[in-house]
Amino acid sequence: MGAFAASSYVLDNDRPAARRVLGCLSLMLDEFTIGRLSQAGVPVGGRCLELGAGNGSVARWLAERVGARGQVVATDLKTQHVRHHPGVTVLRHDAAVEPLLAGPFDVVHARLLLAHLPSRHEVLARMVEVLRPGGLLLVEEFGQAGAGMVLSSPDRAAADIYSEFQGALAEVYAAAGTDTGWAVQVNAAMTEAGLVNVDTVTHALSWTGGTAGCALPLTLSMELREQLVAAGMVERELDRLGRLLVDPRLVLMGDLLWSHLGRRPQRPTAEAEVVGVGRNRGQW
Repeated sequence: MGAFAASSYVLDNDRPAARRVLGCLSLMLDEFTIGRLSQAGVPVGGRCLELGAGNGSVARWLAERVGARGQVVATDLKTQHVRHHPGVTVLRHDAAVEPLLAGPFDVVHARLLLAHLPSRHEVLARMVEVLRPGGLLLVEEFGQAGAGMVLSSPDRAAADIYSEFQGALAEVYAAAGTDTGWAVQVNAAMTEAGLVNVDTVTHALSWTGGTAGCALPLTLSMELREQLVAAGMVERELDRLGRLLVDPRLVLMGDLLWSHLGRRPQRPTAEAEVVGVGRNRGQW
């Protein structure tokens, strides 16, 4: 949940809305993320790294899973929103430019982080490098496909207004360097980095007005109002959208989360053994 961790991001952890946004994301996504990690298997006594930890909700779950014999390290550039847990070590860290904590790790996880980093491919390669052979990497990002649909509304113009908002928001993020197409590239990038058994699952839920999935765009519409207007939104339409997002008669299709999971091989691939391809593929 590091989308708000760096000063170059649209929202960083120093802005007033950061805590609220991170809380919404936890309510929207944690159940799915934890389900993915549970199914993949987090070993008792394992060592885990959470990059862009946000409020630390996933790191706290990992700490409960690995137990007292395990270790969980949660990093973010600005760590003030990471809630304390005795099993979580919190470190200030700039994943974009600084080396990762020395491995090996059984699990490395990053949610809503890499799309915001110009060096995303290099960071992904470093994440693979610190994995233990057989270790698990889970990378999750929002993708545009399927998002931003109004399923039901008391206002016939709601679909058009929300579509305009989504378009303006995408423009704001793109201007800040976010790659809104990264979500669909991660599977190939993980395979190219040497991971095996890479699989991708997408996840989205509908949300009614006033719930977490609608509170997130409401918060963004207020916090980024100036940028959204500069990107073409009309202020009265933002006000209208704000009223809709708290109306329980509104039903939105939530943003689509692309969840990519892969493992570091237990031994070098046949290709690496023959031709020595890739720095990451020869370090087992």
